[in-house]
Amino acid sequence: MSKVTPLDPDARQKAKDQIKAQVAGQVQAEQEDIMPGRVVTSATALMARTFVDRPIVGGLLDERESLVIVGQTNLGKSLLALMVALWLASPIRPLWGKFNALKPIKTLFVQSENSAKGTQKRLRLMLEANPALRASLDSIFFAGAECRITGSFLDPEFLANIEAMISETEAELLVIDPLISFHGAADENDNSAIRRSLDQLTALQDRTNTASVLVHNSGKSQHDDPIFAGRGATAIPDWADNILVLSRDKKQKSGEGSAIIEVVHPKSRNFAKSDPWWLERTSNLDFLRIDRPGETKELDHAQAVVKALQGLGGRANKQKDLEAAVQVALNCQNTEARRAIRAAQERLLIVATPSETDGRVVGFTLPGWEGAKKRHAAK
Repeated sequence: MSKVTPLDPDARQKAKDQIKAQVAGQVQAEQEDIMPGRVVTSATALMARTFVDRPIVGGLLDERESLVIVGQTNLGKSLLALMVALWLASPIRPLWGKFNALKPIKTLFVQSENSAKGTQKRLRLMLEANPALRASLDSIFFAGAECRITGSFLDPEFLANIEAMISETEAELLVIDPLISFHGAADENDNSAIRRSLDQLTALQDRTNTASVLVHNSGKSQHDDPIFAGRGATAIPDWADNILVLSRDKKQKSGEGSAIIEVVHPKSRNFAKSDPWWLERTSNLDFLRIDRPGETKELDHAQAVVKALQGLGGRANKQKDLEAAVQVALNCQNTEARRAIRAAQERLLIVATPSETDGRVVGFTLPGWEGAKKRHAAK
């Protein structure tokens, strides 16, 4: 990893003094297009400003935004953040085939749990799986000689140290892992204290033009809240610009040291939310995009329904006729045949024909079957 020239003591102390003053409310931020001393901006002045889109991760994380990654303990949230940082430093292809980066990004990790030895071991495994990412090491930095520190966003001295590290490394992304180690609130359910803490992180990001990724553990009732599954104050999801929720798919078998993970994107402030997707965390700590568990089998069965309907001439006048044909094709019971027919309907591979009296489904045809029949009769 390349060495970074540290700030001289005077410059570091100046940065600390500025942050202390701002936290105490003694300094107001000034911008080039706003008159010094003004505390309001008119809508006209706002509309006259020019903003350039420079997302950190297109479709997922914009500049100066936050992304909270929520998941169960030991699921691999920290590993995922490290893998994303490696990719951001060398974004040669879309992340999971979904997200792009406009340029290489440097990342500063502020973590409290993972030791230097443990972090090195994780990086080695990841680079064994992706040797091309070795060049990314020069763009990833860790706060502290042992790659971990403690502190609070409510402490001006701590914020000054982080700001100095950002300046020294030229990092554009800040990873906070885990959030509970750094918010500084006596009670993680105290909305006022948590919000004050996170607002200090926002101010730090504005001063340094950085985005943040925060690693956070899920609560006991992970699926009760459709937006946020994390533990603690509701101020966290209110503050977050973007949220990803990771959950283990316990129904799917995985190899030793691996896991099948569903990723849900419940909140995105300035991008369209993505549909859920699935990752496999491999034994060498890679995160590979995979099809939705069971999707391949469902598609195969849906295609079998199409072939069965083709064997009936493109139309089944009675639902039970198609069910019987599918049972033969798949060598299955009636329940599984009905499930396969439903999968074919959902994919619009077959069309239900309703009863003329009460509208109930009585049979099925292939798409366009009626039109083809009429064209054939016309000839």
